[in-house]
Amino acid sequence: MTKKNKGPKSLIKVSSEKQPTSLQAVSRSKIPRTNYADDAMKMKPSWRISFVRTVEPWGWHSLTGDELQEVHTKLCEYESKTWSEILVQEQYRNHQVECYKLCKEAQDQLSELELDDLEQLVSLRLSARQRVWGILDHHILHLLWWDPEHLICPSLKKHT
Repeated sequence: MTKKNKGPKSLIKVSSEKQPTSLQAVSRSKIPRTNYADDAMKMKPSWRISFVRTVEPWGWHSLTGDELQEVHTKLCEYESKTWSEILVQEQYRNHQVECYKLCKEAQDQLSELELDDLEQLVSLRLSARQRVWGILDHHILHLLWWDPEHLICPSLKKHT
């Protein structure tokens, strides 16, 4: 009985000139791209819907298909702006509101949701009366209420 040659079956020689990828120099000209800035006001908004209310009052379930399309369109328009543009340059329309200024029913709902430790909510104006309310966390607005009649924090100004 003869022994079989247990050497390599391939005749290809491995080059000792190859370097593992991890040893190659990293290009310093490339800059990582990210849209997450330290300053949330320089960022464009993102939306979360986990807090969306679907009960009366101010529930999103009451929107008609046309109203939902209008809300979608307006929120898409906001996505092209930074939070600074939305809350500073357009503060006459959109603003952060201290929770103690909200109507009692809204404050009660926050307590019910165990969110009564919040200091502020954000109100985004969609039309003369219509508002979207949410909780701002860095650059993310957690949508909360649909306020078609501007009742959560009524304005003393005419036509609002």
